[in-house]
Amino acid sequence: MNLLRKVSAVLCVLLVSSSVFAQGRVSGIVKDRKGEPLIGANVYVKGTTISTISGLNGDFMIAADSNAVLLITFNGYQNLEVPVRDLATANLQMKPVIPDDFTGFYSNDSYYNVTANNTLILADDVTTGLETDVYQFLLGRVPGLEIISRGGNPWGQADYRLRGGYSPTNENAKPLFVVDGVYFGGDFAIDALNPDDIETVRFLKDAAATSQYGDAGSNGVVVITTRRPLGKTLAAGYNGNVSYNVYDKDSTYENSISTKHNANVWGLAGPVPYRASLGFNKINGVMENTGSDRLSAAFWVGPNLLDEHLKIDANGYFRNVKKRDYDTLNFNRFMGTLKVDYSVHSFEDLHVNILTSYAQNSNKLEDTTIAKKGFFFDGNLAYAHESEDNRHYVELKAGLIVNSLKGNAGFEEEEYYYEQSSDKIKSNSFYGQFNVALNRFYFKANARYNTYSDYNTASGSVSLAVKPTSLVALRVGAGFLGVVVKGKTDSLSNFNTLTYDLGIDIGGPKKRVYGSADFYVHHNAHVYSFSSIDDNKDVNKEMTLTNVGGEFMLNARVIDKKKVKWRIGGNLSYNVSVTAHRDLYNRSVNKDSCQVIGDKPLTYNVYESVYDSNGNPIPGLYVNRYSEYNNYGQQIQEKLDPNDRITTEDFSALPTAVAGLNTYFEVMDAYLQVDSHASINRFNLDRSNSGYVGTADIHNSTFLRIDNIVLGYKFKNIWKLSGRAYAAVQNPYVFTKYVGNEPEIYNGIDYGEYFNYQRPTIFSVGVKLNVNIKD
Repeated sequence: MNLLRKVSAVLCVLLVSSSVFAQGRVSGIVKDRKGEPLIGANVYVKGTTISTISGLNGDFMIAADSNAVLLITFNGYQNLEVPVRDLATANLQMKPVIPDDFTGFYSNDSYYNVTANNTLILADDVTTGLETDVYQFLLGRVPGLEIISRGGNPWGQADYRLRGGYSPTNENAKPLFVVDGVYFGGDFAIDALNPDDIETVRFLKDAAATSQYGDAGSNGVVVITTRRPLGKTLAAGYNGNVSYNVYDKDSTYENSISTKHNANVWGLAGPVPYRASLGFNKINGVMENTGSDRLSAAFWVGPNLLDEHLKIDANGYFRNVKKRDYDTLNFNRFMGTLKVDYSVHSFEDLHVNILTSYAQNSNKLEDTTIAKKGFFFDGNLAYAHESEDNRHYVELKAGLIVNSLKGNAGFEEEEYYYEQSSDKIKSNSFYGQFNVALNRFYFKANARYNTYSDYNTASGSVSLAVKPTSLVALRVGAGFLGVVVKGKTDSLSNFNTLTYDLGIDIGGPKKRVYGSADFYVHHNAHVYSFSSIDDNKDVNKEMTLTNVGGEFMLNARVIDKKKVKWRIGGNLSYNVSVTAHRDLYNRSVNKDSCQVIGDKPLTYNVYESVYDSNGNPIPGLYVNRYSEYNNYGQQIQEKLDPNDRITTEDFSALPTAVAGLNTYFEVMDAYLQVDSHASINRFNLDRSNSGYVGTADIHNSTFLRIDNIVLGYKFKNIWKLSGRAYAAVQNPYVFTKYVGNEPEIYNGIDYGEYFNYQRPTIFSVGVKLNVNIKD
């Protein structure tokens, strides 16, 4: 009996010791792709609520069972899963998830990001589930970016303006949109996209970043990467909501209801990972007979073959938009892309890359159809080598791009059909890229040569960076875009751009606080050629736009505890823009003759209002600057002539500053998210009344708009279900002294309630779900 008790006691001691050991604390060091400590990485014990964050040296310690699995995550990097039993010998060096911005696919990352001005938005970090268009989760989050929905309409159209706008001749000059490495110009590449299929959006602003796209990048570049699931889990997701649209002014507008539904599934079919999605949005406007129905579908497959030497990436996107207005407009958008990356056997640092894409857009308005087709090919040879200690890196890349866009318009009425002449745009591009990193010093150079039908252009840039510590990076870059080097140009092609950028990136310990500051000069020149009726002189008219400004961004994780989190982020951008017009006469006629006129862009040409002694405008009375006289020498005051108008140098629709502020607060998985953006020192012209328009009709339209207030709850590990439920209000209030209909108008001309569709307030309830069908 005593022996039995002794044996039992020994067994109890062994079991307790085993249990204590099994529930012991384990440790490790998380590293980035260069082998440097990764500060602020999240370390979880998979399947539990136990977590911690890596410290200043990338180190962590966590309580875990010997049979447990650690899940390590960090924004911009692939999730890393490591069994505790293998922790002592495991390599905890994380791999970036963000593809190279040059093609959206080919290389791993991050040397590009160090040297140039760019802003990365991770969709999962900012989306609320409410978005029906790409621009909605970008509002207020990108320094120097102004996004304005066209009149607040429900059709998904928006205008983008980076750093004050880059074109001196086109007030709607948009950035180039690049989707998974493919671009056709304008909105062509993003028309087929559902926001729920987007993973990241990166904004490139200076020539050091955009020169790789040639003169097409002169207005900035927006690089979009679509979703590619990680891991082997078979899973499905749903994101849907119903919203009530309210217009708060007395008018003919009426309230309406809209719905959004998106479903997707991802997993493995044998060795092939895949993702497929289907979405439907029914958006009803508050103006009678306005709104849109949107049906979208997407697929992606990405097998790795030949022992991962051959990577294939194929996707396709389709979207149908039926716009409901007084006329019905039907849009169909499709884009399919195939990418191949072959790492040469026995020489794995050498890659052969091919990207090809086909896109087709068609718009049908009753019996009129407008169609465009695009073909894109990018082939390059790339060599990339990283030293064994991960401190040095070199990359060389050279390739060819063929970009073809063809448009035609047809009109059909009764028994005959007429087809207009086709509009074709085709270019071939030869490019090269050189990246090198030597410990903490980085250098990048781009060169590109574009050939068009009757002229050729060149673009290039250099950029330098140094990281004296892992928390500080200093950047400087310069570049030129679209300089004509051969051939005869027309009025739309002869332009060039010069940019200079100086920046600093700073991160605090554990990246609890991080921010950046940039200062830039952007000069854009555009030359028009025409014949003068005065002595048949050949005249070149040059128009330039110069933007000078600064951008500042700061983000902070004020509280980062297990059960309480608080994040806050903000940005402020200041920009001064000046346009100049210069008439350059033919050198054989008059070599030195020219006229230079400088003013702000987007100003107004109006009559000068007359004010009374109290400073109030007198209705219908304006200054007659060029008066006529009758036969008796008496001045005729009544008649106004267009020459009586003045240019309002102090009043412009282009704001002096734009800003954004957002915050996220979470307690025990319940959260509150608030997003807002502001536009400062901007002016609108009130054209709601008929008749003459004077300086008294120009009003300050500075505003602060609350974009989203979202209250939700996150849940996980309910069977295999995780997700969130939420209630939200969009556009609840605009703080402004503007007296007109809508302060946020792209060109600043307010035609009144009927023509400038004011944004409604939208109340929504929704749910976002993910279910792991098979681990």
